[in-house]
Amino acid sequence: MNKFWGVILLLFCHAIYAQEEVQQSLEYLAEQQEVEEVDLTQSRDLLLFYKEHPLNLNQEDLAPLVDLGLLSELQAKALKEHIQKAGKLLSIYELQSVEHLSQEVIARVLPFVEVKQNFENRSLPLRDLFFYANKQLYLKSLGITQQKRGYSADTSVNGYLGTPRSYYLRARMHYGNLFSVGFTLEQDAGEQLTKSKLPDFSSAHFYVGKRGVLDALVLGDFTAQMGQGLTHFTGYASGKSMVLTSVKKNARALRPSTSVDESRFLRGVGVNFKHKDYAFMTFISRKSLSARLNATQDTALSILRSGYHRTESEFSTKGNLKESMLGASIQRKGEQLKLGVNAIYQRYNLPYFKVENVYNAFQFRGQEAFNTSIDYSWNYRNFEFFGESAYAWQQSAWAHLQGVLLALNQSLSMSVLHRNYDRAYHAFYAQAFAENSNLENEQGTFMALAYKRGRHQFNAYVDVFRFPWLKYQVDAPSAGQELNAMYQYNWGKHAFFYLRYRFRNKPKNVKDSPQKTNPVEDVIQENYRFQLQVEILKGLTWKMRWEGVQVKRGGEVITGNLLLQDLNYRPLSFPVDVSLRYALFDTDNYEARIYAYENNVLNVFSIPPYYDKGSRYYIVVRWRMNKSLDVNLRLASTHYSNKKELGSGLEQIKGSQKTEVTCQLRLKY
Repeated sequence: MNKFWGVILLLFCHAIYAQEEVQQSLEYLAEQQEVEEVDLTQSRDLLLFYKEHPLNLNQEDLAPLVDLGLLSELQAKALKEHIQKAGKLLSIYELQSVEHLSQEVIARVLPFVEVKQNFENRSLPLRDLFFYANKQLYLKSLGITQQKRGYSADTSVNGYLGTPRSYYLRARMHYGNLFSVGFTLEQDAGEQLTKSKLPDFSSAHFYVGKRGVLDALVLGDFTAQMGQGLTHFTGYASGKSMVLTSVKKNARALRPSTSVDESRFLRGVGVNFKHKDYAFMTFISRKSLSARLNATQDTALSILRSGYHRTESEFSTKGNLKESMLGASIQRKGEQLKLGVNAIYQRYNLPYFKVENVYNAFQFRGQEAFNTSIDYSWNYRNFEFFGESAYAWQQSAWAHLQGVLLALNQSLSMSVLHRNYDRAYHAFYAQAFAENSNLENEQGTFMALAYKRGRHQFNAYVDVFRFPWLKYQVDAPSAGQELNAMYQYNWGKHAFFYLRYRFRNKPKNVKDSPQKTNPVEDVIQENYRFQLQVEILKGLTWKMRWEGVQVKRGGEVITGNLLLQDLNYRPLSFPVDVSLRYALFDTDNYEARIYAYENNVLNVFSIPPYYDKGSRYYIVVRWRMNKSLDVNLRLASTHYSNKKELGSGLEQIKGSQKTEVTCQLRLKY
């Protein structure tokens, strides 16, 4: 491709991407997770900040681009080396000549970067940071129009304590990763106010960064990330994905917490110092957790992380357990080699002894835990090696993770990762690469491939794993495999389609077995997806997706289908955005569920499962009334053709329809 057409392509990619760059980046991150909600608030805030205050590529620190997943460390290193050899960038389009930066990568970073010869001084005095900071206030309310059994007037039902609507309030002032102060209040549907007339969950923080050797200071609620996640990694962490770089985590050290996750955060004080190639981070935290206690109230039997305190039973668990944590990390970051040593000490005020079964015989029981680890990252030419080894001292158990990213040429890249987690290993806030939700009892090898040439793009990964010990609903050691492959064709400038196939074999116990110890059988799931997306007019995009699933278990075969159509109108010159969806789904049962990302109001990321038989629609309207005020409204409704009652217990709804109404107000200045 000659230089002229390269510039034209970059201009086109920038124009298309700039319309929805933040939304598309977050949608892709969210859709990798097969959970109903994922919190990407911190990532969204930083993306919006760098869209309004682009990062100068001629500056020394490109870490924010790596932290946000816009560049890999190998790509950031290649850009730095290019600047060192050729001098400061003169134009944004000079990125085409940087090794390992494809047109796709360049288009992805363009909305968040710029090229300037004179560096902007971001080390502003604190009083100026207060003045120039982005100031935002969010108010949100969500409710179900149909009545759930938990809110009925039937006195024989021990129902929910509060009202059927949820409420959310967040106020924040921030200037990128230099300064942040704010608070968050949330009241889930069914919860009552506290004795002090506050919502059930409240959070606040103060954060300042990049003040000489003081890289970060945070008070209140925050997250901390270390290494590859074997010892401690709170906040968002990517999982399995066809995005090659997602296998390697880029720990962000300390960040303020703006999430409404009521358990996976720290509450206290944290500080991070940097001097030349060295960094030292430490924190101390103490917070309350919801837990069920034994009859004598001196032992915790289970820790509850849902955050719900809607009934007398749920409310009685609130704050029963106190958790204290002390963490520290020392890092040396050279041009090619990065080394880190991490340590976490955790203690409860009561012993924690969950009910023992054969499958959980090696899981943590006790009052305190101490974990240490060593992590590294080494860049050599087109290779980036990384890994971490961790040790749980109370359990005398190891966890190891080793991986490599390979940029073979401009079109072809690969990643390989191997992990080995002992059956007795345990770290409460670990979030490393794994098939299991808990980091234990797992061995596996993951390989991914990405190829792009012209209009053609192919991505695939394969993961082979085994579980040496028993698991929940798996009464024997087992092994499984997963394959995911996608081909995409960019059809002209305004359309593309892709095909995706996914195979997964993850054994479970035989259903309704008369034996005391259940035999294990393969559960094979295959997903097929076709998606077509077309930009009909400028700002108007239409998307169609069909996805089918087939699950084979023993002699039983269950199937499911989902057909959805989206229409998104996001004009640049009109203050109203509209997103519409209509979907038809037909699955044999919940086991054949199909996940699909849904547009929502700001800072809400939902990926609900579609199952049973019926239809679903939603409409999201965002009205930018002026530069300071946005109003967001969402109406979503599901109708089931094969049900006369929805849900069970206190969540039961009489009828075949469920309708959600969300209202949100955002004030910024």
